[in-house]
Amino acid sequence: NYSSITDAGGGGRQVTVTPGSGTVSATGTGSAYALTNGSDTVFTIGDLTDQGVTAGNTFTIAAFDITFEDPTAAA
Repeated sequence: NYSSITDAGGGGRQVTVTPGSGTVSATGTGSAYALTNGSDTVFTIGDLTDQGVTAGNTFTIAAFDITFEDPTAAA
């Protein structure tokens, strides 16, 4: 979920992702996140600081911003 889409300073668009929570799906090392529609579309991915995780545990995330650059025409 997101709470706003605004112009980003220096160009592009900024999306503020709302705080959320979820359930860890596998035991191992969490090193990245992906925002998806839950079935077949990935909207964005990003790196996390590596942390051990256990399947079935829950997690929470604070609100954060993602900036997308303005599109450019293909050469």
